[in-house]
Amino acid sequence: MPLNKRFAVFVVIIAVFAALTLIKGFFADKTESFVFGGQITKIESNVIYIEGYYMTKEGAEYAILKTKSNPEKRIVMAEIIPDTVFEKTTFTVPDLPPGRSFKPAELDRETIAGSLEEIEREKPGIFVTAGKNIFNKNKFKAVKVEYIIPVFSE
Repeated sequence: MPLNKRFAVFVVIIAVFAALTLIKGFFADKTESFVFGGQITKIESNVIYIEGYYMTKEGAEYAILKTKSNPEKRIVMAEIIPDTVFEKTTFTVPDLPPGRSFKPAELDRETIAGSLEEIEREKPGIFVTAGKNIFNKNKFKAVKVEYIIPVFSE
């Protein structure tokens, strides 16, 4: 095969590869999530293992991100870095007679600084925020860790 024909075949192969790459990128899942929420399964050194879901923020509340590729719980690793901020929200659970209920969203809340030590002790449900898109990532650096601790009236 002459050199010009080899070069032409090479150019065609490169062009097909480039076109396929562009098409794949165009149709790729562009889902974004910066928050993962769930239950702590274990804590090792500076890594929190969480079983839960990728989340989205709707107003002041978090919600499970609804996509075809986020249908079930998964376990991720959130790495605690020196700049990670811990926020603890507390609310007092009212002492009500039997059969009466309350709406947690309507209770007064207080947000204060939290700590990894308290998370290890209490094992609350947590929301971990990253500085970049973490969707479908198994490990990421935690920028903020939020959790809620109810306080029971005595």
